[in-house]
Amino acid sequence: MYLEIPFFVIEGKYKIGDETHIGYGVSCYFKGTCLKYEDLSTSRERVEVFVQCCNKLSLSPAHLKYVVKDFFVKELWEATVGRNERVLTEDLEELRNEYLEERDEQLEEIANHANERKRRPRR
Repeated sequence: MYLEIPFFVIEGKYKIGDETHIGYGVSCYFKGTCLKYEDLSTSRERVEVFVQCCNKLSLSPAHLKYVVKDFFVKELWEATVGRNERVLTEDLEELRNEYLEERDEQLEEIANHANERKRRPRR
């Protein structure tokens, strides 16, 4: 359980081209290091809900990068659909497919690791 290592929302100013915006991300301390994933969304509310879920589920900070990828792809997808773009560009669709393949491989690796741990004799 990782209740003693809560995740929290971070805020920053970011510049893209000539435009500046406020972006929100997630951070936590893990093994003496501050893990940060910045500028995930311009919606503080969405990032707060994301952080609350991480804390409520006692997410291991070691797995934060995987759930951040899920969150970011969802944000990207919703932003694209939110602009009433019915047809995704080939690049976005390819990025999404590559991500889903990578995630499936990672989940399989985690499941294999868990199965190996179950098979080990207890001391």
